[in-house]
Amino acid sequence: MCKKLPKVALLYQHVVIIDGIAVVGANCWNADDPNDIDTELVRNRLSDIAYLNKSVSKLQTHLDVKKIILVTACIPRKQLYFGKIPDHVEDHIYPEYCLMSDTEMKVTHWVFGGVEPFTDTVIGAVKYINNPYYQKKPYWPKRFVV
Repeated sequence: MCKKLPKVALLYQHVVIIDGIAVVGANCWNADDPNDIDTELVRNRLSDIAYLNKSVSKLQTHLDVKKIILVTACIPRKQLYFGKIPDHVEDHIYPEYCLMSDTEMKVTHWVFGGVEPFTDTVIGAVKYINNPYYQKKPYWPKRFVV
């Protein structure tokens, strides 16, 4: 579907590099609803987290990449629940695992979706940003500068 749209790239399993900034996207599958968790969701979640980890690792030595932006559909780390972490996800592996591969500190931003509250915060050296839709009208996409 994206191939038909000019200047649109599907981020899933692709890395886009523009002006020294790599954009890496993965779903990472939200595990917040205990009724939706099954073996396929867990397998897909772990597969996406492994993909992020491998991509971040490879981009460390890529000479054209100065910064990395990660984009996921799910919450990337427990701290972004701001004290409201569901009990059933306390011991889950989170996508933030891939930051262990960020040896050159290239990951500067992590954009994620699907959860409230609205977030624009820095943890460590990474700025975490979300702007969930939740069918609020009017909805204004959040803009940020890298």
